Amino acid sequence: MGSRGQRRDAWWSSVKRLSQVDSGKRKLFLQAARIRFGSNAEQDLQDRNSASCRRFGLLTRAELLRLAAAGMTIGAHTLSHPMLSQLPPELAYSEISESRMKLETVIGKRVWAFAYPFGDPQSVNPQVLAMPQQAGFQAAFLNFGGGLGANLPPFALPRVHVTSELSLAEFEAHVSGFYARLRRLAHFGGQGAGTTQVQALK
Repeated sequence: MGSRGQRRDAWWSSVKRLSQVDSGKRKLFLQAARIRFGSNAEQDLQDRNSASCRRFGLLTRAELLRLAAAGMTIGAHTLSHPMLSQLPPELAYSEISESRMKLETVIGKRVWAFAYPFGDPQSVNPQVLAMPQQAGFQAAFLNFGGGLGANLPPFALPRVHVTSELSLAEFEAHVSGFYARLRRLAHFGGQGAGTTQVQALK
């Protein structure tokens, strides 16, 4: 099986390769892989009470409507979660624009926010970064880019991953940009590809 790092590298390589084809081909591949490895993940996801469904299952139409009725802002995240930079441009745009239209049809409200799948520097390129605006969104979010502020590009906003374990001090470190700067210093010695990519997006 290899080390944890090797397994993650293999998974990431598979994500990139599968993101180069349309969602129908990806679905067929995943079904074949489940059969090959004897996984019953598909069945677990159908059982709304299973642990797998609670962790990985998508919201139902009724659940989505309940969130919207409670005042929650609903944002789009593509139709099938591909790495958009790997898809042909026409398929990438379709993933973005159709996700907004389908959500708006369900909730009956404007969907103004988009989050790029994976949201790391490899998952976007300048062409992909232009697509949410073309598709009618007002803002789009990435998983990198520093703290929040007045001069951020509206279609490359950094987002903060909030969990139940996140303390207020950690949240403040994320929002201020302190955590992102600290990571860049630790991983790139203050310079490097991550810093360059962030600066290029500003």
